Amino acid sequence: MAITAINALSLSPLLYLGGLGFILAPWLVRLPRLAIIFLMFSLVSGQILRLPLPGQGGGLLLSDLATIIVLMAALLQTHHRRLPVTSYQLPVTVTITITPFILWSLFTLLIRLPDLGLINSAIAASYWIRLASTLLLLPALLVLFQDDRVRHLARRAFVVAIILILLLGLIQYLFFSDFSLLAASGWDPHQRRLTSTWLDPNFLGGFLAVTIWYLVHLALASRRRVLWLLVLLQFTALLLTQSRGSLISLIITAILLSPLFILSQLRGSRSPRPRQLAIILNLIILLIILSGFILRQRLLGLLSLDPTSSLRLLALKAAWPLAADNVFLGVGYNTYQFTALRAGLIKDFTIHSRAGTDNSLLTLWITTGLMGVIAFIIPWIYLVNRFLINWWRRPALPPLLAIGSILTLFIHSQFINSLLYSHLLITIILIVTLIITTRPPTHSGHSHAIQGLASLT
Repeated sequence: MAITAINALSLSPLLYLGGLGFILAPWLVRLPRLAIIFLMFSLVSGQILRLPLPGQGGGLLLSDLATIIVLMAALLQTHHRRLPVTSYQLPVTVTITITPFILWSLFTLLIRLPDLGLINSAIAASYWIRLASTLLLLPALLVLFQDDRVRHLARRAFVVAIILILLLGLIQYLFFSDFSLLAASGWDPHQRRLTSTWLDPNFLGGFLAVTIWYLVHLALASRRRVLWLLVLLQFTALLLTQSRGSLISLIITAILLSPLFILSQLRGSRSPRPRQLAIILNLIILLIILSGFILRQRLLGLLSLDPTSSLRLLALKAAWPLAADNVFLGVGYNTYQFTALRAGLIKDFTIHSRAGTDNSLLTLWITTGLMGVIAFIIPWIYLVNRFLINWWRRPALPPLLAIGSILTLFIHSQFINSLLYSHLLITIILIVTLIITTRPPTHSGHSHAIQGLASLT
């Protein structure tokens, strides 16, 4: 009954919403604020609203349609709005850094198409389109967020989306915490773990860990206590996911960035104040203590391998020869499952973890070669470098908190294939673009967003 209900819930609403989305697409494209709301709603819908592909554990998501609509809205805005040349410098630069991976991953896929067959080629190509369009959200949102109204709406809608995902997660934890009945549909049989609409505690844990940094940014900027309460609620939800990789990535990032937080204050930064800095450092200490106490049994698995850790290590060891045999070109983007099937690593395409290993960089290496790995991390290295330069020039927390989100996701991706998970990519892109385009006012007549772009170029 549960499996049938989930399948019915996944198919019918997505068809209705997808059809409605295509009908309304021209209006959504012309009204960027509605397009942004649609994108936020797609994050809330998670994996619930999905159109399964025949014989595949994956499927078409509402976020796929939302991403395309936002890209079209950005193109239309670029065509109609006349902005200073400097406002396009960063979007163009970011596009240039993204393009090598998009082209290289397409090349690795095209040379493998003759061996895949028509259906498998179409499946692999559809996932390449998903990843390429998601990455292009970076420059697209940098363009759209130059409009103060769009950016303010996006900031509020993003917080609302986070709250809704949290509330739906708590409801799921209380009333549907046993996923054993969904194992036949390819989902892992999680028990007593918070998954919300994403149906996976590890990916949701990554979302919670990454967005905590953005909530701290908003709490420091607005000085509203309710936002600090939301940070604590999110951390509680993170504990309920029982995702060790998410907690470890958050803790390691907090430890690595702590000296920079302190240095910001020592260099005379007006933000945060000493009291606010003390709050951040105390939250870091509280995070470490509570994580060790509540999840002590699961964290012990890091010292003495538990069954879950052992299975992951065995899976990574088994997948390593695929990387060693395809060092330069890889096996083709998103063709891992077909290669793994021939190698005997997987037996069923309906399993949702079939498309990669539990390590994003290894998955990229296997599918696109070392060139693909390097090309993928170039835009993120560029953004982190610009954030660091901006922080050094004007010691303030927003650039560091943006780095915190990026670093948390990259560390998290070493435990699960989260760098290629579209919802998490959309999340980190939203955080980065919102922080970049939200800058303090200047004496000139330009908008805050344009000044923020200029300061990073």
